[in-house]
Amino acid sequence: MQELVISILLTVVIIMAAVLLIFIGCRKDGMTKKQRVMMVRILISAGILLAFHFISAEMFDAVDRYLFPSAGRWLRFACYLIDYLIIGYDILKKAAKGIKNRQVFDESFLMAVATIGAMALAVYENGEYLEAIAVMLFYQIGEWFQGYAVGKSRRNISNLMDIYSCITGKEYDAIEREFDGKGYGEFKLAVGEAVADSLKPLKARYEELLKDKAYLDSMIKNNDEKAQYYATKTLRKVQKKVGLTERIR
Repeated sequence: MQELVISILLTVVIIMAAVLLIFIGCRKDGMTKKQRVMMVRILISAGILLAFHFISAEMFDAVDRYLFPSAGRWLRFACYLIDYLIIGYDILKKAAKGIKNRQVFDESFLMAVATIGAMALAVYENGEYLEAIAVMLFYQIGEWFQGYAVGKSRRNISNLMDIYSCITGKEYDAIEREFDGKGYGEFKLAVGEAVADSLKPLKARYEELLKDKAYLDSMIKNNDEKAQYYATKTLRKVQKKVGLTERIR
């Protein structure tokens, strides 16, 4: 039952990663290059882990007969280690950087310690590496969705700031000070109100023109005559170019 649940979870991850890459990764505003690379890593790592899930430790032990004692054990470790590094090398890099900068107790360091410890126990007991890699895999999935949501929110806020600045004439620093401590909802409402206020003169003029039927009729008539004049002029030029003798009146 446990193996079935693990297989289903990994299959769901693979399908999810593939769907996101196809439908979001191909859009210009869908993913950043970093997010696309991360999703490819998730897809590859989940695929490798699912494949290794169906290969038992006993199958690797069969290699001992052809090489040396414990060769299968170390080969199995090497295979899982490659998968672990594919999905988690950046976390290990951040953890090492944190140790170097004396900022040890961050989430990257804790994740590295937990997963490396699980890998070490699996080596010692010749047990399952799947738990360690799965923890790193699902951590990276959570980080990806968080980064994608934050990035999308930032793009939306940036677009709203462009609109608000264009309408009100305020600089970005002034806008940031105006909405400091306020939520996204308040800012979005303020942008909507600013847009509505800027369109009030246009709306008033539109309603004014709708009431003046005589003016509208005269504008339609004048523009109709102008359009007919320019169309006839253009057709006469075409007639002259192609050599037609019959003139257009």
